[in-house]
Amino acid sequence: MALFWLLKHSDGSVLPGGFQKRGDKIIKLDFNATAGVSNRFPADELDKRASGAVRYPLENQGMNYFADIWVGSNGEKISVDLDTGSSDLWVIDSATGLNAPYGSYDRSRSSTYRYIAPGFSITYGGGATTSGDWVSDRVSLSQDGSVTIPDLQFADATQASIPYGIFGIGLRALEDADTKYDNLPAALKKYGYIAKNAYSLYLNSKDAASGSVLFGGIDHAKYSGNLVTLPITSAYSLDVEVKRLSIGGYAINTAASATLDSGTSLSYLHPDIVAPLANSLGLKYQDGSSPFYYWDSCEQAQDLVISFNGVDITVPKEYIAGQMQNPDGSNAPSCAFLIYPETRFNILGDNFLRNAYVVYDLDDMQISLAPVRYNTEEQISVIS
Repeated sequence: MALFWLLKHSDGSVLPGGFQKRGDKIIKLDFNATAGVSNRFPADELDKRASGAVRYPLENQGMNYFADIWVGSNGEKISVDLDTGSSDLWVIDSATGLNAPYGSYDRSRSSTYRYIAPGFSITYGGGATTSGDWVSDRVSLSQDGSVTIPDLQFADATQASIPYGIFGIGLRALEDADTKYDNLPAALKKYGYIAKNAYSLYLNSKDAASGSVLFGGIDHAKYSGNLVTLPITSAYSLDVEVKRLSIGGYAINTAASATLDSGTSLSYLHPDIVAPLANSLGLKYQDGSSPFYYWDSCEQAQDLVISFNGVDITVPKEYIAGQMQNPDGSNAPSCAFLIYPETRFNILGDNFLRNAYVVYDLDDMQISLAPVRYNTEEQISVIS
């Protein structure tokens, strides 16, 4: 669930996520990929960050990445959705009576709870909202408390239109609080658990049930070739410059920057980029408040190559072609091009990130990329 920060700055059950230490200064947090959390948004909405609803919904495209944390002196277990596109951790307050099947926070049961201030309020793409109070409390990444931040600031949500909290791990500048604070990755460094405010993300393959984030570390077994380091191009979000997109023998050069956002299932680029690609493939266009392009059949789809300065990431066709209801109202299937035209932001979401190994270095404001390798091997080193 990525924070729709342009609005603010534009002046079921879940398997438990696993925690493991991987040597000194490295923390591996496994998360579970859960598809189709049906009560996240109204049924006709397509994606977690899209600003408007597409009328012809895809089949089972939305994903969440749930990791477990333990909150308060009593260690309440809560599953939260990992998100590189926002920066605040928030959980649902148990006293509100809100639907919270993934766990909730009872401040009255924690002796380490501290009230900070009112005023937490975020609006997400698609119209989802959450609000509440800023608090601090003990937060652990492990049930045994071996990795614990004793006084982490987070939001205690007393209103939320989604049934789970968000684990934002982005830049401090994107935090909702008026006074910026050490969010969880920064706090892990502050308390000496990791050497740098940096982490690497491995979403795993489209059909995989789990992935992982390595705070303070890189798993060299999870990528091919060399990691290529790029500067982050935004003060607020984890953006890098995209040089070129190629598909079906057609290529378009671009100097656009895009957010690498695990909280958005699909991808969004400016119409000046998407339209030429779609037209080169002979795609049909569906106009409206949320326009998109589509094929008559997913068999017509082709692989997309997204090029950065020094590295190419191939996005196989099954990640950019989504079965959908036919816009003409017939029973015949149709196939959406999962790179959507959007004028307000550029986002490379999960359908891109599942094909890249990404190292986010928030201290040095840089991101490293390489093509992903899906395997169970490990070759982990410290980011220093």
